[in-house]
Amino acid sequence: MSENTINIPDSLIKPIAPLKLNIPEELKAKAMRYVNVPKPDSPVQLGIDETMDGIDFGIKVANAIIYAYQDGKLSITDLQYFLSPAIAAPKFFAGIDKIPMELADLTLEEKNQIVEKVKTELAITSDKAQRIVEKALNLAYGIYDLVSEILTEEQV
Repeated sequence: MSENTINIPDSLIKPIAPLKLNIPEELKAKAMRYVNVPKPDSPVQLGIDETMDGIDFGIKVANAIIYAYQDGKLSITDLQYFLSPAIAAPKFFAGIDKIPMELADLTLEEKNQIVEKVKTELAITSDKAQRIVEKALNLAYGIYDLVSEILTEEQV
């Protein structure tokens, strides 16, 4: 694949079918039960705002961890790196339930926009940007599932 080719796997745009994002099946089921997916013939274009927020949040968390552990240890001064993900978290959690709908409605232009944002922000190749997009979405859903589980009143 050339450096100029941007290709997001179809698995990212078919959230109703089994996602091929390495997300555990039970996590997918939990995430999808909160989503009312529009009919395929729906004329409304959803956009990618919430998806971009999820990817942005995932990248901010990863970068915070990378910077905090640069010296091989975690200290109080490393808390500064976690400020950015903390600020991004409310926006991300407010719209996470819309991400599967946005991915189901993704256009080629939107796919390219997502990968290009990651590629530019991290100064990486398109192939690596695609892998990061997948991993960022996995992280986003994983965090959402963890928080949802903690907040459930059901005791096992």
